[in-house]
Amino acid sequence: MADEEKKVAYKIVFDDLCKIGLFTGKYDAANGNEHYMYGVSVVMEFIAMGISDECHNKFDELFIKNMLESENKAKSEEKDGTPSE
Repeated sequence: MADEEKKVAYKIVFDDLCKIGLFTGKYDAANGNEHYMYGVSVVMEFIAMGISDECHNKFDELFIKNMLESENKAKSEEKDGTPSE
């Protein structure tokens, strides 16, 4: 498979996985495991790197932003007693 064909294949897989919040760093931090999320991040970053450096960098920023938002949401819900979704 040529390099350009690999990039196209990676892009198809990447786009499909990004439709699922879990693969972009969104998760139930109150009940989930952050170590699992780091594993998801490694796999997704590998796929993004196969597309381009720019895709990798944008994805990395998005994943970290979403993961931190998930964790902060869980902490605030724990603090004020509201249940997580």
